Amino acid sequence: MKYSLIFLFIATLLFGSPICQAQQYTSPVLVSGINDLFLEARSPSMQIDRKGTIYVSWIFTPYSTTVGHIYFSYSTDNGLTFTQPLVVCSNAQASSTSHRSPQFVIDTNGVIHFVWMGNRVNEQQDIWYTRSFDKGITWSIPFSISDADDSALYTQDYPSIACDSSNNLYVAFLDLREAQRDTAAYVHIYLSQSSSGGNNWTTNKKIDNLPNSRGGTCDGSPVRMESSAEGKLYIAFRGSYKDIHNIFLERSSNAGAVFEPAIKIQSADWTNFEFPPGADITLDQDEGAHLVWRDARDDSVNLYHTYYAYLPKGSSTTPFNQAIATADASINSYPVIATYNHGKYYAVVSSMHHDKIAYDLYHKQDLIFGEVNLPASGIRSFPSVRFAPNGTRYFVWEENGPFTQYVYFAKDTDQAIQASVNSPAKEMGVTVLFDPTSGNAIIEHPLNDQISSVTINDIIGRRYEPQIQYLREGAVSATLMGIPSGIFIVSVHFKNGNKVVRKKMMIVH
Repeated sequence: MKYSLIFLFIATLLFGSPICQAQQYTSPVLVSGINDLFLEARSPSMQIDRKGTIYVSWIFTPYSTTVGHIYFSYSTDNGLTFTQPLVVCSNAQASSTSHRSPQFVIDTNGVIHFVWMGNRVNEQQDIWYTRSFDKGITWSIPFSISDADDSALYTQDYPSIACDSSNNLYVAFLDLREAQRDTAAYVHIYLSQSSSGGNNWTTNKKIDNLPNSRGGTCDGSPVRMESSAEGKLYIAFRGSYKDIHNIFLERSSNAGAVFEPAIKIQSADWTNFEFPPGADITLDQDEGAHLVWRDARDDSVNLYHTYYAYLPKGSSTTPFNQAIATADASINSYPVIATYNHGKYYAVVSSMHHDKIAYDLYHKQDLIFGEVNLPASGIRSFPSVRFAPNGTRYFVWEENGPFTQYVYFAKDTDQAIQASVNSPAKEMGVTVLFDPTSGNAIIEHPLNDQISSVTINDIIGRRYEPQIQYLREGAVSATLMGIPSGIFIVSVHFKNGNKVVRKKMMIVH
């Protein structure tokens, strides 16, 4: 089927072998719940409210199609059971292709606010909004937030919704009105806001502010937006200038009134002729921005990487790009990130090519669990991850079952990892230092762990495999001959359970 490009890391959760130690996961819980061979559940989204209630939405499409209606379910018992599917909009005409999915937030009063791109009127792609005051039992009549300047004549796509602590709502989306009028060469990001809980929305406003006013936004890439409690907005997107498609971040410190110039997040250009996916973003409690995306900037090796970057509050400097996963072919699509404990921990899930899957859990930049590539038992895609209030990782995904398509939920219940997540002082016991005298890297490790190999990646994804030599008990050296000066990520691979620990290292020759 058409899902063959994207296979889910979740098979690692359910069928994989251990990395640090034996992992423990709940049995998958069927969320989509309707056993109808003529309906396929696609494109799940997940949120957790302040009370720990888990909310999941998805699109039900008629068999072998990609446009359908929006459904919803929730769990109040930490994912043991979910409600029967509740209809959000039975004529949503929502698209489930290319990482399109309904986006929703829960405000401080428990009101659920939904947006999506749908072809509800005259096959026109517009952004639609609805809300529920009773946990999804009933929903308001959907209406388009497109303004009079659009008049339902021009295409909108990829909406993202955010809510601040005062329950102000913000919706950012791609807008093609200028490109379709031939008044601009590129697609742009527009914003609409509501200070009335969704009753009224402001006039759509163009907000992308690229360096030197060059280019626009890639029209095949999702926009993702987050809001701080005070209404400071962060929007991650993939820019477009000629054939260069880089990841950018825009910020507004005054609830969307003015946006700062876009900050280039991607440290090396990616030049291509396709429509690559955008970035996912989450904010920690200190307003640090954590982003993940994929690109193939090192075209010489024809590999896609998943990259992670952290931008501290107030910083405008392109951050270090950490390559955290590499596919063996042409796809490593749509990574998703979640953070916990002021960003000290972050989890990344990504779909990889054919028989490979990925789920990575980090403490700062140290890998606790992940980087396992195992055959999937079936076709799984569209993963999402969230942290529960106690640090447990929750996952949802879509799965191609024996007869149709389903949405499932599971959680990581490994107690050793849980203890690590809830104990920030716990470290992996591995240090990596550059020795300027010998020009080598010195790696110290626990005595009960044996190192099998070391790999080194630079910020543009180039990979080196240095030779390692025994120094003393609990220490090896890695030869850095041929590796230039710069900042690198050193991945230390252990024989014990395929464990991998990553450390940042600066080389100065």
